[in-house]
Amino acid sequence: SILKEIKDDIHSDRISVYVFHNGIYSSHGLPFFKTSCVSEVFGKKCGISKKITEHSGLSLSLFHNSITHLYQHGSVIIPKVEDIKCVYPVIYSILSRDNIVSGVGVAIYDHDNNILGILIAEFVEDKSDQIENITKKLIKYTNSLSPILEYSDFQHFSNTNNSGQG
Repeated sequence: SILKEIKDDIHSDRISVYVFHNGIYSSHGLPFFKTSCVSEVFGKKCGISKKITEHSGLSLSLFHNSITHLYQHGSVIIPKVEDIKCVYPVIYSILSRDNIVSGVGVAIYDHDNNILGILIAEFVEDKSDQIENITKKLIKYTNSLSPILEYSDFQHFSNTNNSGQG
């Protein structure tokens, strides 16, 4: 319901949450090696494909430059997807496949200021003139998402599913 509220507030075509994990379960003390989409909400008839199943256990090495930027700045702002073709080629490929024109991702932090994941907003229309304001709104919304991710059962769920026991 929080993602739907965010989508409606910023008028995004897709809003999603990706978490960082080590491939078995999320662990704050260990380096993160993978990312998975754990939730997404779409606008009606936006033409964006569902990614929650496809984007499970993606290697962070695919996104090295953008993850470094996220850790340094707390966000990755993409006013125009065409401008990232050489800088973030994998993200460019993913976004351009669904005709995304603008996007932004902001870090979701836990209570110890460790990055748990990323909140991503995607737009099929040019939002470059509004992207800074959208980014500020997304940052505020991460305060609502952080406790959900930090204390949810996705850590246990991920652990049992990947161990072959679940």
